[in-house]
Amino acid sequence: SVADSQISAVIGIEPIATRTFMVPASNIAVTELPEGMTAEFPDLEGPVEVEISGLSDVISTLSANTILGVISMDELKEELGVEELAEGVYNRPVSFQLPEAGIASISTFNADVLLQRNEEAQNTANTSTAADNETNTTNE
Repeated sequence: SVADSQISAVIGIEPIATRTFMVPASNIAVTELPEGMTAEFPDLEGPVEVEISGLSDVISTLSANTILGVISMDELKEELGVEELAEGVYNRPVSFQLPEAGIASISTFNADVLLQRNEEAQNTANTSTAADNETNTTNE
């Protein structure tokens, strides 16, 4: 009968751990960069200190070299209410990409992003066009 049946459950409570990671600056990237623009981090010289709390099993699997940070240009455009970004320095939050399960908190970090028109790409394009024309002239 139903009254005689028993259900037993074991609930494990995992400890929360907090660790500080020194994430290399090279692991931080700008996403949705407008065409014809470059992005630099003028003040980002060394690693970035990121404090992460979560289940100790999850935290123990993380490595500073595998933690990636992104700065979204689409989010910036949305916040500013503009279609196109102008050149300049923008102070933006870095979103660190981590497994969703088992992470309780991540320290926040902002970085200055310098957006500039990519003059070199335009010059290179003009140079290659000129070179192509010379090649065509030579071949004829």
